[in-house]
Amino acid sequence: MPTVKRLLTAGSRLILGLPPGVAGTTAVQALLQGLGAAFTIDSVVLACAPDAVEDQIWDRHSLFESGFTPVPEDERTPGEFLIGELSFGDTVLLADPALVPVDPAARARGIQLIKELAPHAVVAESAGDIRPGRHNLAEATARTVPGSVRTPAESSPAAN
Repeated sequence: MPTVKRLLTAGSRLILGLPPGVAGTTAVQALLQGLGAAFTIDSVVLACAPDAVEDQIWDRHSLFESGFTPVPEDERTPGEFLIGELSFGDTVLLADPALVPVDPAARARGIQLIKELAPHAVVAESAGDIRPGRHNLAEATARTVPGSVRTPAESSPAAN
């Protein structure tokens, strides 16, 4: 919290990017509790490898068993976590792994899936594509309410 306070006093922009397994809603609530409402989050960014999205959605293990968190009591699956983060965040940063080759077909399917699951989000190929000033906490919170339905403004070309 002290670093965030110092950066905000210096006039820096606040773009929230978190390590795997840490929910954006949790971090935002902690910031609200520690700083009050006297700050603006410019963007909540989820970095993910698009070629792994489908596998993560269907992974039956817990976040702990899949290696995303050191907390054994966290019973959420990677799919549950990913869907929640796609709902809450406003930017998805595509982060292809550097050590293994990426299957182009799996990457394309993953990008399409991300766009369908998070029609509100900007899909960014690089950190330079992240646009500040997009995060709206009330809208993000409404998107994460269980049972909420989001309808994209238009269907994707693959769905037609």
